[in-house]
Amino acid sequence: VILLPAQLGLRLVIEYDQRKEVLRMSICPKNKSSKGHRDQRRANWKMSAPTLVKCSHCGALMQPHQVCKACGYYENKSVVAVND
Repeated sequence: VILLPAQLGLRLVIEYDQRKEVLRMSICPKNKSSKGHRDQRRANWKMSAPTLVKCSHCGALMQPHQVCKACGYYENKSVVAVND
């Protein structure tokens, strides 16, 4: 199913840009979005805690698929020399 801009409550504006010699299309809202609808749309932008797993070599918490910062191992192989 393809929704046209008019079905979404939007207005399609086509302009000719003389400097770049191209057609430029922009979509403009037909009606003003209320503060409540705007805030509902923005409500889902949240920070999430990073995923942490235990290092298989030293047991320190680390991000998955990364070299351990404590011991320098990745998949039970020494990748980076760590200075204590």
